[in-house]
Amino acid sequence: MALYSLRSLLPTLFSFAISPISPLDSSMNYHTYRLSDEEIERSIYRDFLRKMEYCKPDLHDAEKTLEQALRSEMYSRKMQCPQLEKTVHLAARLVELAYPDCTFEEQKVIALVNWFVIYLDDVDSEPCAAFVPRLLRGQKQLDPVLDAFADVLNSMHDYYDSLAANQIVTSILNFINLTPVESQIAAGTFTVPSRSRRFPGFLRDRSGLGVPFALFAFPKSQGLDTAAYLRALPDMDFWICAANDLLSYHKEMLAGETNNYVSSRALVEKKTPLRVLVELERELEESRNVIHATLSSHPAAIKAWRAFEVGGVAWHLEQKRYKLKDLALDQHVTARR
Repeated sequence: MALYSLRSLLPTLFSFAISPISPLDSSMNYHTYRLSDEEIERSIYRDFLRKMEYCKPDLHDAEKTLEQALRSEMYSRKMQCPQLEKTVHLAARLVELAYPDCTFEEQKVIALVNWFVIYLDDVDSEPCAAFVPRLLRGQKQLDPVLDAFADVLNSMHDYYDSLAANQIVTSILNFINLTPVESQIAAGTFTVPSRSRRFPGFLRDRSGLGVPFALFAFPKSQGLDTAAYLRALPDMDFWICAANDLLSYHKEMLAGETNNYVSSRALVEKKTPLRVLVELERELEESRNVIHATLSSHPAAIKAWRAFEVGGVAWHLEQKRYKLKDLALDQHVTARR
């Protein structure tokens, strides 16, 4: 049985202060109107983009070359399958947009991780459950794609400092361990404890992959002191996971999905999902401010992070799967000069 019916909550309407600039800016004193759910969503997303000063990133021509490198890896390892073919563009596109200053070899490694992570969402549970013990024992995986994934994880220390590489690997292993739990929630065989307010955050933090995708922006080649970005890592982790939760909400709402952070948090906090979404957008603003303040004395680090946050959001906005174009958000986005 699902956590609860998200669709049953959709008729609920919130009252929000409306202004020409920010319909959800509670600091301004405007007349109150009743907004539809879609209008509320649109207002939340526009506030998010405005506060992070989002503008479309410059596009490069490296994407096809990166896709070709991924396909070459697939063919050389004889792991051709429809799922990898279908998602190669998604994997390469995120890296092109979010990590533009990484070397091509670094981009390839990041893209491989992204590709294999996307693949794991559809893989049978048995190979996934066996991945960690087989990795630790040095055994061949039950799926050739997972063999390639194991090799990529073993190469992390070639591109990242030991502390960063270790964090990347352990975070990915946490993701692999907990992915089946999210599937069980979707299937109704695992129920989120309604009295455990910390459970949604616990599951999201360990399955959200915020840590590795943050650290991917700081390879050894940049010559940064680990301390330059480590202090900001907790907020970078939160921002990445929460931004994905925010930007995924629209498609999940349309599909009636409830096995996600927003729905789980709404359940344990006894709020509607839209109220949680409003709070999440404000928490994202706070977290982003902490990140930028922490990295402000390290120009290379703040440049890498800024490229990531803009590129990651751009990736979500342009992908059809998130259905964000339905909300006409591009009307409020400027192009990078």
